[in-house]
Amino acid sequence: MKNSIETTVVAKAWKDPEFKKKLLQDPNKTVNEFIKERNPKAQIGQVKFKVVECDQHTVVIAIPPAPTHSQTLDEHELEKMAAGYGQSETPYTDQCVIL
Repeated sequence: MKNSIETTVVAKAWKDPEFKKKLLQDPNKTVNEFIKERNPKAQIGQVKFKVVECDQHTVVIAIPPAPTHSQTLDEHELEKMAAGYGQSETPYTDQCVIL
């Protein structure tokens, strides 16, 4: 679900300059309204959205919460987990890479 929301929001921001402006000014309100317009029954919960406008010289690195059992994993196991995190959810465009 995360990836489809991101993809849809980014596509709308590319096409709609007013939406993009609102998204940069107040991402939580804008994304929540956008989701509710598409699915009035959507349960958004406590999700917080952060939006960063970037260019081809910008890389945004998102650090996800550590797994609760990370205390018991050795460095090699943590690297394997980190390398696999979000591979299918990592948005990429020629303008911005979010890791």
